[in-house]
Amino acid sequence: MSQNTILIIAYIVAVVNVLIGFSLYYVHLADVQNLLIIHFQALRGADVLGSKKDVLGILLAGLVIIILHFILSSAFFSRRRYLSQLLAVGAVLLSFLILLTVVAIISVN
Repeated sequence: MSQNTILIIAYIVAVVNVLIGFSLYYVHLADVQNLLIIHFQALRGADVLGSKKDVLGILLAGLVIIILHFILSSAFFSRRRYLSQLLAVGAVLLSFLILLTVVAIISVN
């Protein structure tokens, strides 16, 4: 398996994770009309409130960052393969963190 194929698989995994986040957003938050708890602390309680647009903004920002990682990784692939691999791993980790964030917001609300 070539390095290029591994990078493409990594970016597919990253995009699939964000798409899972979008589907969870649609299924669980489509009919919510009130404020959502975006950040919760055990001692102080809810300290950041937001709307559905804030959660959508998190998902869209993550998708844009993953696309930028892919573009930069493609540019670095012929010169510095370790940078392209580092960007691919970063994109996958970022997508897992975004998915975790969406799941945490859904579970708190």
